[in-house]
Amino acid sequence: MEAGRSPAWKEGKELEWKALLVHGLLDDGGAAGGAAPVAPSSLLPRAHAAKNKHRSSFELLSWGAGYQGQLGSQRTSHKTNLPVRITLPDDEEPCHVACAGVFSAAVTTSGTVYTWGTGKQGQLGFRNATVCGLQPQPMQVTGALSEVPITAIACGREHMLALSFSGNIFSWGSSKYGQLGHGDHHSHAEPRLLEVGGEKTFSCIAAGDQHSAALCDGKLYTWGSGTYGQLGHGETHVLGTDELQILRPTKVDAMDRTLCRSVVCGSVHTGVITVHGQMQVCGIIAPRVHGVVSTITTEVIHYTPVELPLPHKAMVKDVACGKSHILLLAHNGDVFSLGSGAHNQLGHGKVSDLSKPRLILQGKDIVRVAAGRYHSVAITAHGAMYTWGQGEHGQLGHGTDTSERFPKLVSSVVHRALLEAECGDHHMVALCTAPLFDGGDDAARLPSTVATWLAQEQTDFEKLIM
Repeated sequence: MEAGRSPAWKEGKELEWKALLVHGLLDDGGAAGGAAPVAPSSLLPRAHAAKNKHRSSFELLSWGAGYQGQLGSQRTSHKTNLPVRITLPDDEEPCHVACAGVFSAAVTTSGTVYTWGTGKQGQLGFRNATVCGLQPQPMQVTGALSEVPITAIACGREHMLALSFSGNIFSWGSSKYGQLGHGDHHSHAEPRLLEVGGEKTFSCIAAGDQHSAALCDGKLYTWGSGTYGQLGHGETHVLGTDELQILRPTKVDAMDRTLCRSVVCGSVHTGVITVHGQMQVCGIIAPRVHGVVSTITTEVIHYTPVELPLPHKAMVKDVACGKSHILLLAHNGDVFSLGSGAHNQLGHGKVSDLSKPRLILQGKDIVRVAAGRYHSVAITAHGAMYTWGQGEHGQLGHGTDTSERFPKLVSSVVHRALLEAECGDHHMVALCTAPLFDGGDDAARLPSTVATWLAQEQTDFEKLIM
């Protein structure tokens, strides 16, 4: 649900080579000093071997619920449990994606923003979407962004943020809770520059259901609804206001002596990773479990950021926040989860909640994590993807509408190297390479080396988690 990360396309070429190697399609015996191996042209993807200038090197895929046009594909208007391709106008090359609620967005290598899905609150960034209600195909966001190249985007439930290369923030959509940051509750159907006092250059943005966050010079700024402590300004500050809202970006004083590297937002919480790899979180973080046998839990609200330590003081590399669960990626590639497990989104095999981080993926070289409302995602350094949690809308991509208790390798995208995946409520959009070998997206035509690898991966994982 969160967004605002660095564009993933910079890692794309390296991931592409890694994916070919792990699938046994290249021989790296001749590679020296970490250099990319020389690949026989017959083994390279056709699009890359031919260097077709009319085709993008990277593609967008989507799956899950599509009832509001959030999948952005002409192939389906309802839901799909297998990936479908999204085509951007003029075959522009995507480099970054974001999702939330029932809409999606992408940034291209030229800095152009495209959005699709429902736009009743103006979150798509163009006025006609507020009239018709939805836009099922990607459409360019213009207005104030027409001449401004964008480097990152973040989607809230009914609003959106965009970060320019120069460090300015633009916002649009609903401002019912002040989440646009313009000092009022006026919604905007088109992008509007966020005016902040003094010269500030922002480096990272994130959006939750009713609040927003950003980093400037390593300091955390938040605005919007603070009802559940998600703004981090302290209980006295929040309770002292009439509507529990802050209408403009305001620095979080409790983090004033801490330098932050990245920020993410969940529905009712905000998390930052410090430059030292520590995780600080405010809002409703995790349930408190009562008793040894009882499953009764209560919500704990933190009005100022608190540290969320990993076992053995492991440093945090990435974090993802869902509605009521959190995924933590350690620097060694291990994944931990905590929060609500009612929909299997924690990946530990039970629907029980966790008040402390628990290891769920180990030794898989994970480099990215993502979280939807009730489902979770992890991407490996080789471009493979695991999903788990609620699957009734097909959002897990396994070809069924069933939920998964444990992380499961997604075979439907094993032909590609996944660079980035983001989640809406019940859908996903992924940035990936073109198919890496003949057979396209036909799982029945997997090379034997890949089919064997898939089966062994799941077997090894189930032994580990059990």
